[in-house]
Amino acid sequence: MWLRHCVLCERLQRHWCCQACWGAIAPYTANTEPPWSQRLTPGGFPCISYAPYTGEIQQLLYLMKYHGFKGLARELGARLGHWYLNHWPLPDAIVPVPLHPQRERERGYNQSFVMASALGRVIQRPVVSWVLRAKQTPALYHLSPQERMQLLQSAFGLNPRVTQPRGVPNKNPSLLILDDILTTGSTLNAVAETLSVVSERQVALTLARADITDPLAFKSV
Repeated sequence: MWLRHCVLCERLQRHWCCQACWGAIAPYTANTEPPWSQRLTPGGFPCISYAPYTGEIQQLLYLMKYHGFKGLARELGARLGHWYLNHWPLPDAIVPVPLHPQRERERGYNQSFVMASALGRVIQRPVVSWVLRAKQTPALYHLSPQERMQLLQSAFGLNPRVTQPRGVPNKNPSLLILDDILTTGSTLNAVAETLSVVSERQVALTLARADITDPLAFKSV
């Protein structure tokens, strides 16, 4: 068996994140406050999140996004998939939030797509690239929710080369929009709006959620 060091504690074992470190992450439950699901806008579509953006999850996402740990992205997607199977109905297809091609080249890969592919193998659902990042935007972490919404207007578009995987309904399929973290919800809302001409049945899923109580706290996410 090929072994590697856990990216958090450096324990030698076979996972990118060892069982002990993963077990230290406290996922949301239906009884926690806030719960694991929230609507991104009043009357809008729901977003399911696995855990708060703190501690181990925060470290894992940082390594995955900015240090090229593609294998970690696959592992996190698979873990998210096993959790999802225990709690939620299956979608018809998974739509990862896209990166702009320039940003993807700089980063080396789209972590949401890699996570979605691993999640799709676990829940046995296809991943569809139905949305493109049509406009390059700067990093959003320093912007207010209003500034994010304004910047993301027309940032996404439907992929003109959309293909319909076998088994996915032609009309109004149920879609699971996947991203790594939920902050203000601006990106997920923009993707959902783009997909609204394809489907009215949408749910978002993220590995982490920034629990924002201070109006300025999102600036550090």
